[in-house]
Amino acid sequence: YSRTSASVVSTLGALTLVVSAALTASALRSGTRISLGTQGKARLFDIRTLVVALVTSVVILGCWILTLGTTLRVAAWSQLVGEAVAPGWVAAIKLGLWLLEWAVLTGLPLAAARWTRRPAHQGRELAACAIFGLVAVAMNAFLLYTYIGALLNPAASSGVVLVLTLLVWVNVVVRAYLFCLCWIAVEGEGTRGREIGI
Repeated sequence: YSRTSASVVSTLGALTLVVSAALTASALRSGTRISLGTQGKARLFDIRTLVVALVTSVVILGCWILTLGTTLRVAAWSQLVGEAVAPGWVAAIKLGLWLLEWAVLTGLPLAAARWTRRPAHQGRELAACAIFGLVAVAMNAFLLYTYIGALLNPAASSGVVLVLTLLVWVNVVVRAYLFCLCWIAVEGEGTRGREIGI
C-alpha cells in the first residue's frame, strides 16, 4: 500500500510539475507577445511552449546554483578544490559567478525579444535587458540568502516568510521582465515613427 501511494503521489507530482511549467511558459509567451505588440496567442502544449518551459526552468535553476556558489567561503572552496585557496581567488570566483549569472539573465529577455520580433534600436534593447539582468540577480540573491538564513536559524524565519519571499521574487522578476520588453517595444515604435516622419 505504501509503495502504491508513493507511486501515485510521485506521478501526480510529476504531472503537476509538467502542467504548471507549461502554463507558466504559455503565460510568459503571451505576455511577451503583448508587451512587444505582436499578434498571435501562445498555445498551451505547443512545442515552442514546451521548449520555453524547459529553457526557463534550466536557466532559473542554473542561476540559483550560481547564486549559491557565491555564498561559499574560503574554507568551503578549499575543501572543494582539495588545497588551500587564497581569499583573493575566492573573491574573484564570486565576482565571476555574479557576472556569469548577470550575462545569462541579460540574454534571456534578449533572446525572447529576438525570437518574437527584431527590435529596431539594438543599443537601448541591450540596456533594457542589462537592467533586467541586474534586477534578477539581486532578487535571486534576496531569495536564496533568505532561504539560507532560514535554514541556519529556523527560529528567526517562519514558513510564511519563505512563502512571501518567493511571491515577492516572482512578482518583481516578472514585472521587470515585462517592463524590459515594453521598453524595447516603445523604443522600436518610436524609431519606426521617426523613419516615416511621425
